[in-house]
Amino acid sequence: MATDGRWEWHTSGQPFTFEDVSRYRSRRIRDRFDRPLLIEYLHHLGIPADDEAAYGPGIVVQQLVDWPRRTVSLDQARSEIGP
Repeated sequence: MATDGRWEWHTSGQPFTFEDVSRYRSRRIRDRFDRPLLIEYLHHLGIPADDEAAYGPGIVVQQLVDWPRRTVSLDQARSEIGP
């Protein structure tokens, strides 16, 4: 969690048999849980995250609105939204 802008790490319960809990104690935060470890964990849970063939065709979801669309520059959008 990051309630004050700094990440804190907490564990609870029994780790899964496939978990490499020693990684969670790595000195550098980026070494504690990286993409390869995530993919490995998902594999153990039966989720083929890196297998594109496991997913269907992509779709586009588009919202229809009653107001006309407009195009603005990024600077203009930023000025309208404010800081």
